Amino acid sequence: MSWLCAHIIQDNFAGYVHGAALAASTYSVWKVRNMRIFQQQAWIPNQAVKQIIFDVRAAVARKRGVRNFRKQNVTEYSLAVWPIYLN
Repeated sequence: MSWLCAHIIQDNFAGYVHGAALAASTYSVWKVRNMRIFQQQAWIPNQAVKQIIFDVRAAVARKRGVRNFRKQNVTEYSLAVWPIYLN
């Protein structure tokens, strides 16, 4: 955690991505927790990871000036512009 906090402080693209990843991860954990408690539903881990990746890509796209995109377009756009690889 201390490594991540040190890298979020950086005022560059990598720092922004690290911050977006931390925010998306925190939100995802909170959302999954609330779904389990209040709706008796659960995501499988793969769904949460895909949502985090999408949220980070969307945040980066917004930072770069992309305002209107759909879910399928943000993946294509981010893969075309930045070297982000899916495993």
